[in-house]
Amino acid sequence: MLVAACVVALAWDRFALLQHYRATRAVDPIAALTQRAWPAAAIARSNYLLLAEALREAAPPEGTVSVTTAMLALFPLSGLSPPGPGLADLNSVALREAADAQSLRAIVRACPPDVIMFSTRELPGRATVAEAMRGMPEYQPVARVETSRERDYGSFGGTIYRRAGGGDRVSGGCPGGLRFPGPRP
Repeated sequence: MLVAACVVALAWDRFALLQHYRATRAVDPIAALTQRAWPAAAIARSNYLLLAEALREAAPPEGTVSVTTAMLALFPLSGLSPPGPGLADLNSVALREAADAQSLRAIVRACPPDVIMFSTRELPGRATVAEAMRGMPEYQPVARVETSRERDYGSFGGTIYRRAGGGDRVSGGCPGGLRFPGPRP
């Protein structure tokens, strides 16, 4: 009992800091994730949540998204799905295609996402995706989230590109595309 009292006494200041954090910054993550209903203050403090919100605003209902640099957390956060199998992360596609921007461009055009999130993170394949994007004028920038030391996950940001026009895309994505259950806000 004495040991427990000593531990509590020594850790009390840390416990108080944890309680302060929980009261001022933490949200009920399970409810927020399943409903995609993050408090406005939480969204403003997180680049992941700002990007997810920008994706939801840019995409049509039941829209699709491809991301870069393994930003896969944006799928459940935004409620959007990849346009088809293997098209979630364009960096991975670029590497699979031996860094050939023309091949990447053809793959994206064959099964185009409604929106693309191009991250500021520097990972292998990013330069190929950038080159491919320059050759796809059908995608225009519609939103940008800047890096910020003031926000959670502020070490990266990104630009959201929306595809103009309807094109020949199969409604709701390409065959075999995935869908996340639950309502979109």
